[in-house]
Amino acid sequence: MNEHFITEIEIKNFKCFKDFTAEGFKRVNLIGGKNNVGKTAFMEACYLDINKNEILAFLTIDYYRNSSDFVTLWNNNNFEEIVKKYYLICKNGSKEIYDEMDRYMKYFNNLYLYDKTPPIDNFAFISNTNLFNKLLVDCIDEIKLNGEEDIFNDVLKKLFEIEKIDVIKNSVMLKRDKKYLNLSEFGGGIKHFINIISALLLNKDSVIFIDEIENGIHYMNYKKLWEMIFTISKKNNIQVFITTHSEEMIEVFVEIAKKLEDENITYIRLSEQKDGTITSPIFDYELLEYGIEQEHEVRGW
Repeated sequence: MNEHFITEIEIKNFKCFKDFTAEGFKRVNLIGGKNNVGKTAFMEACYLDINKNEILAFLTIDYYRNSSDFVTLWNNNNFEEIVKKYYLICKNGSKEIYDEMDRYMKYFNNLYLYDKTPPIDNFAFISNTNLFNKLLVDCIDEIKLNGEEDIFNDVLKKLFEIEKIDVIKNSVMLKRDKKYLNLSEFGGGIKHFINIISALLLNKDSVIFIDEIENGIHYMNYKKLWEMIFTISKKNNIQVFITTHSEEMIEVFVEIAKKLEDENITYIRLSEQKDGTITSPIFDYELLEYGIEQEHEVRGW
């Protein structure tokens, strides 16, 4: 297991999680369960944990923005002292830090609001609410600089019959039938997909999170989508956490893992108990394959 991979997590007093632990995560992790059981909150907790240093720094700025001593510290480039002050308030994962994190999540739901982005130079949390053209412009430029635009275009052609993606006049453009069209003229499914492949190509040796992966993507493309995720995540050494509501998405997930002989997967089924606690049976490749073959209910609803 790679050092940057998350193998276990403990969550206390964060959203619907009061005292939660889970372990056994692999490279590709699919998360299911009923609506409002905490699938997105689980990924947010993982994201916050692995990026806690950067987010603490951002929260520090937010906390001190209107204080009398903040301007002096900031003007003197004494950022380390600001972080130390904030850390004293929130140290050791106390309740205060979770209260601050929860407050931050009010505008963290759109994790990449372009003018409020914490100082994290990746594109690692993908949802249908963070489709921002300016950020995608930067992503496409970076992918071209890395010489990976052919990979991007090949996948787009297979799934959407798009000939090419490019940046023209500072806008993301897609070429179809020899004509360039602005990304805004296409549906949410292709935008969601472009976010996903951008994250996979730009976050090597990292962890990414994809919320509600099936939204806007036709079920006929599920196999190609999973093949892309398995192949690129393995090549680029990326751990992936993905939420879904779809039984078909789970079945194709197992089918493609079997086809590619990739057993580095888990299915995490979040369930709410009568006392309100959240539990998470985790299915590894063998258990998940057996459950699907025996037509057992594995989704959690």
